[in-house]
Amino acid sequence: MRSSLYIATLAVLLSVPVLLLAQEWTPDSGTNSLSTQADQVLIGTTSTSASSRLHVEGRLSSSHTGPGFVMIETDAADQSWQLLGVAGEFRIRDLTAGNVYPLRIEPGQTVSDTLWLDNSGNVGIGTTSPQSKLSVVGTVESTTGGFKFPDGTVQGTAAVSGSPAYGASSSAPSNAVYVDQLGNVGVGTVYPGAQLAIGGAVFASGDVTTSGKVVSNGGGFQFPDGTTQTTAATGDRNSLDASDGAPLDAVYVDVAGKVGIGTTAPLTALDVRGTTTTSTLEVTGGADLSESFDVSTAGEILPGMVVSIDPERPGGLRVAQGAYDRTVAGVVSGAGGVRPGLIMGQSGTLAVGEHPVALTGRVYVLADASNGSIRAGDFLTTSAIAGHAMKVTDHDLAEGSILGKAMTRLEEGEGLVLVLMALQ
Repeated sequence: MRSSLYIATLAVLLSVPVLLLAQEWTPDSGTNSLSTQADQVLIGTTSTSASSRLHVEGRLSSSHTGPGFVMIETDAADQSWQLLGVAGEFRIRDLTAGNVYPLRIEPGQTVSDTLWLDNSGNVGIGTTSPQSKLSVVGTVESTTGGFKFPDGTVQGTAAVSGSPAYGASSSAPSNAVYVDQLGNVGVGTVYPGAQLAIGGAVFASGDVTTSGKVVSNGGGFQFPDGTTQTTAATGDRNSLDASDGAPLDAVYVDVAGKVGIGTTAPLTALDVRGTTTTSTLEVTGGADLSESFDVSTAGEILPGMVVSIDPERPGGLRVAQGAYDRTVAGVVSGAGGVRPGLIMGQSGTLAVGEHPVALTGRVYVLADASNGSIRAGDFLTTSAIAGHAMKVTDHDLAEGSILGKAMTRLEEGEGLVLVLMALQ
């Protein structure tokens, strides 16, 4: 009854010209009073003055079926604003343009204190020009719950002073980019042992450059042909697979630094089990072409000894025993510091042995001057002294027993003579 009386009375008062004389209605007294003072209307107060045209002490209500409250700005634009509640929402509407206009709240009257809602729906906090749905100038804090991303995941942590994990699809380590307290980054691992540790395969469509080492704790590195390499040169041993991992396809380095091609058990610095093709082969560590032979003798076999074919042992040799021996085969290589440059042989056959025997090239030979002083250019043959060479003086008898030509001198006695091997 009283609310209806207030609304009816207010409607009458607002329709009366402003030049009304001061009047007062007091249905009860005090807070229920209604009065006019010059061009003012006062409700709920016995005061005789107020700072606005309509002064209400108490709650001011508008029916939900009504238009709410309308504010009219009587400037050149004649802007009208409507404040209303709809379905539990508080709305501010621009009645002049018919659109929702920016909502601006300035608690401290500075831009940093501003809450701004523009007419495109962007919200700015601390800024009056938001460029996205929410633009914040300052710190955004989530005390619980974290932040939800478009893929539906919720991130509850970010970079902190500890060791955070950034999950690619979940918080599982296999999906994580992890940064430890030392600044090491782990991809797919929470135990990075270097600046970047990859816990799986690595794919790069371009160059990867690093001034330090890249560690893969599992999975290895994938190459352009689609293969994945899980091992490389280490302090232990390494097999570099050329096609399918079989030993015949491998380049292998053992713990001693020996390299095997086609074998994982290299016997020398470079051990090739197969055919080698090259346009030029330069040998800098030796001066003769040798073959491996088994050599029999009653005594010691020394480098520089002259050897001949052993008729009792197929494929074998013996130390030469007499002068002008037509079974002469060569000289045991290695005397005088001149080593064989190339040694041939075939394991598992008769063409193999323990001693390299020079068949061509330059090699030092044990010689004696009993058949005359040896000078450069003299033909050499077998001597009566076992394993020695001498100067050829009977060319008819020497046919088929010549070792080659002397390249150094021996005036008397026994000694080493450099010979250019050319068996005749």
